[in-house]
Amino acid sequence: MVVTGFLRANSLTRIIRLFILFYLIGITTAAQIFFFLESFFPLPVSDFVKSIMITVLIPLIGILVGIYTDERMKRNNRSFILIPYSEEPRELKWYKKYDWLIYGLAMFGVWSGLYFWIAESRINAEKHTMIVEFDRMIPFVPEWVWIYLTVYMIFLIPLFGLTERKLLKLVMSSYITVMLICYIFFYLYPVEYPRPDLVVNDFSTWALSLVYKNDKPWNCFPSSHCAMAMMAALVLLEINWLFGIWGMITALSIGASTLFTKQHFILDVITGFGLSILVYYLYFKSRLIVLLGKKQKELSDRMSLAVDRIVESRFEDIIRRIVREEVERALSERERGSRTE
Repeated sequence: MVVTGFLRANSLTRIIRLFILFYLIGITTAAQIFFFLESFFPLPVSDFVKSIMITVLIPLIGILVGIYTDERMKRNNRSFILIPYSEEPRELKWYKKYDWLIYGLAMFGVWSGLYFWIAESRINAEKHTMIVEFDRMIPFVPEWVWIYLTVYMIFLIPLFGLTERKLLKLVMSSYITVMLICYIFFYLYPVEYPRPDLVVNDFSTWALSLVYKNDKPWNCFPSSHCAMAMMAALVLLEINWLFGIWGMITALSIGASTLFTKQHFILDVITGFGLSILVYYLYFKSRLIVLLGKKQKELSDRMSLAVDRIVESRFEDIIRRIVREEVERALSERERGSRTE
């Protein structure tokens, strides 16, 4: 009944958007659940069944929970994240209705496409290292690969969860800025991580072997994995504090996963997070810039007023002196004239 009511009450655009969004949240949650299960209580089922659970069953439950939550929020005149219930104008062209999907896929394509292109183009380049003693202390734990993979979902969630186009373009600008800075470092200063020998003997090592196979061991500094996860989390925190806390926990756990899967050095993680925090403040805290601009204008106005007062005071002193001198001279001439007579 809830699903039927949801389908009848919403436009096709909103239904598709929420289904995709709920699926992304569901598969992220599924990966987090499997990290816990594979670490402590491995399920006695085949890898195929586990794959279906992660990609289909748990996300499907997430979609149903999302629909129920959306219907409950609708009764309180609220909407999920920032997706309103209002119908979009019918005359709006299809690509305007689905621009969020176009933007999201385009951003994901740019992020992954340039990442792999730079990795291939720098195969023969001199590689560097960022290893410190702390990196040697961190154990190799393949189960963290499930947390590592959630970055691809959290990257898309802000793009699919925003309807305010100005804010959406601001998010895209911040994403592109972080990407470009990372890619400049990847190309000019490739850092390589010496990966351990991986023996595939369970579901987690199989998943990590796919990561190792497709992702070259360089493109490390700064970690774009950590940078994009933190950028997405900060955006979610900007628009919805409860969802933002979930995103922040996910981003920090992704940073830890890059260390335990031996994909990044600790310096990669710190610089990746730091880069996103810096870009976030530059783009999203423009209110501070406006405030500083107002303060600067107030200071400038006060200085101008002070200068005007000083100039006016000096001008008045000059006028008084000139008038006094003229009066004294006139009186002096008058006295001389009286004496002559």
